[in-house]
Amino acid sequence: MSFAAFFKSIPLWMALALGQVSYGFSQQTDARGTAFVTVSSDVAGSIRVEVRGDDGTVVKKTVSVKAGQEKKVTWTQKKSGSVHYTAHVESGDNFADFEFDCARPLSADQVRLTPKSSREDLVDRHQITYETSFPIARYEFSVYDPAGEMSDSKTESAANLAPGERFTIKWDSYDDVFLVELKAFGPNGESASDRRVPWSLEIPHTEVNFDSGKAIIKSSEEPKLDEVWAILAHELDKLDRANEAVNANLSAQLYIVGYTDTVGNPRDNQVLSQGRAKAIAEYFRAKGVWCEVHFAGMGERGLAVETGDSVDEVRNRRALYLLSPQTPPGGGSIPSPGAWKQLSGASKRIVQNLPPLPESYIAYKEKQREARRKKFGGANVSATSDSTETGTGGAAGTSDPRSDASGADAGPRSSSRRDGPSSGNDGEGPPTLEPSSRGCSVATPRDTGFAWLGLFIAGLGLRRRRRARG
Repeated sequence: MSFAAFFKSIPLWMALALGQVSYGFSQQTDARGTAFVTVSSDVAGSIRVEVRGDDGTVVKKTVSVKAGQEKKVTWTQKKSGSVHYTAHVESGDNFADFEFDCARPLSADQVRLTPKSSREDLVDRHQITYETSFPIARYEFSVYDPAGEMSDSKTESAANLAPGERFTIKWDSYDDVFLVELKAFGPNGESASDRRVPWSLEIPHTEVNFDSGKAIIKSSEEPKLDEVWAILAHELDKLDRANEAVNANLSAQLYIVGYTDTVGNPRDNQVLSQGRAKAIAEYFRAKGVWCEVHFAGMGERGLAVETGDSVDEVRNRRALYLLSPQTPPGGGSIPSPGAWKQLSGASKRIVQNLPPLPESYIAYKEKQREARRKKFGGANVSATSDSTETGTGGAAGTSDPRSDASGADAGPRSSSRRDGPSSGNDGEGPPTLEPSSRGCSVATPRDTGFAWLGLFIAGLGLRRRRRARG
């Protein structure tokens, strides 16, 4: 067997002719970790092979070959990643010493990116920390706003991250964060990706006034709910467009919570608050909301204003409207998982012409945006993020109320640092998007939760009292 023919037969190996003896070696193991050296000779005889690896491997074997016959000496490479070997091949008076590296690819369950940040890290600090289980040579990181526009990106072509190492990626775009995506690549062909969705929305609104002891929405109160419906329609429309832009099938759920003050019997107030939450949920469903709708009552628990027993406090007779891609686990001022009742599932969208957004909501979003601008600086990629639709023609009838939408913003600025602290729930946080037959589906991590709602809701209040219902 000629050297040229031998080399052609093993194009992924290196080979060298040594007089009458030729040898080759593997540069990558198979899935089981098998590495090898091949030897052959132009004449029949025996060939002694000795291989030593920097992981402690020692292989010694003598093989008999016929003229032109190739023999393979194999062993199992226990160490993942790359191992450096020195080898000695000898046959009669002919011998050679050579070196080579062989990589054992990690198995799929060994290639992981573990997030070590909370939702607050992503939303309030614009940073995320990961821990890698495999060596990372380079990575690509992207941030998307609620319209599906990329608002920041970063590519690190020489990351040189070791297994077990933590690294933090920061960005200073002042767009609201809908989704972050990391794609990481190892030196031996390993790759992993992670998508996180911190997006959630507590919808500001004017409270609906119910008659005492009643859960019926009066016609005079419907304009208040119509304003909320307009916000819901626009936010769900943006989610539809964001899904298309980032190739996801993320679905939202609407959660409506009812609360009462401390006047009346706690059990009656619990029933009353749930009835009012259901009435509001039914109103939005009748309007055409196309996401899942859930409702629950908290009664006297979760007071916005702490009071004593039997206190008529209008600020405690309230509701909470939450739009989120994850199921809240409950706790504190939010109902427990078992307390939620589903009014309806997701349905086909029939609403095409969106109602105009309330001016108060446009101002509210602009105020939020200005606060982010002051906090994170003025460098943005997207000129359409956080746009608020003021027309009535759906996605086509949109306008951007921002004063800086002229495209004068500078380019993205991102940074990363090693061994970043785990600021928040270690390994928890917003839900991850995992591949599905439809593109992407939501997989909610353990205890991902709505703990952040403590920022908006007062603490839990449990008490006993007795006066006529209010």
